[in-house]
Amino acid sequence: MSIDGKLNDGSGKRTLLTGKPAYHDSQNLRLHQQAILIGETTLAVDDPQLTVRETTPDFPPIRIVLVNRADDLDFSSALFQTTTPIWLLTRHSTVRQDWPATVKVFVDAHWKPETIMEFLYQKGVQSLLVEGGAHIQATFSAADLADRLIVYVSPLLLGGNGLPAVSGSGRTQPLAYRVTATTALGKDTRFDLRRQ
Repeated sequence: MSIDGKLNDGSGKRTLLTGKPAYHDSQNLRLHQQAILIGETTLAVDDPQLTVRETTPDFPPIRIVLVNRADDLDFSSALFQTTTPIWLLTRHSTVRQDWPATVKVFVDAHWKPETIMEFLYQKGVQSLLVEGGAHIQATFSAADLADRLIVYVSPLLLGGNGLPAVSGSGRTQPLAYRVTATTALGKDTRFDLRRQ
């Protein structure tokens, strides 16, 4: 995020904030997770692959996307161009039959952080990296389910209509974390935090 806590500049397009050292570090972070979660807005705006690109892991993280209607997704997006497993958590039943072999679709009209974590527990997933976006960060924070934070801060000031890193229905009381490490990554800084 930017130094003023924004994820993008408000243009509706991906905003590159951090440099190569932070990128390489984030790839290593992905490598040590069983699953990565994003929402459909992040999928649409960033068009991410959600893969580990610094190395070829024996067990790549499962790429999980929370969507309203899985049937509306575009197979030409970067997410579907690799063979790493994809789990789509959709709120509406799907009628589509031509899902790629790497895709599994799970339907629950009321997906929320607690049900997602229970679902992943039942599937044997023990570590989840919640990458974004702002709304999902807010809901996981409000549900007290973020035990550890890794924050990459760029010394850029976006201001204006930039999207806050955590935005939407959130907590009514502050949630305390303690900084366990700070790491300089080129011009950027990584903050590691744990729940108090």
